[in-house]
Amino acid sequence: MECSGGLTRALAHSVRSVQGACPALASGAGHDAVVISRIAPVAMLFVRCRGGLSHHPAESVRQGDLAAALSIVVDFLGRMAARAGA
Repeated sequence: MECSGGLTRALAHSVRSVQGACPALASGAGHDAVVISRIAPVAMLFVRCRGGLSHHPAESVRQGDLAAALSIVVDFLGRMAARAGA
């Protein structure tokens, strides 16, 4: 599965707007995005987890990281709406 270049760039712009930097990460996990990518373009936003542990019952995310992710998603959706002329 390959993420959409355009969506990934737009999401990275939102990350930089909120965080100031946007590290790129590769993921080998079988996300829902794999299935969705067959019918629509996708991009992924990773949220930092304690110890890097994700998709596990012991996964833990700090409230500040969730707040940042929400701000990024709001920014990204605003950009997508503006692009679509909404």
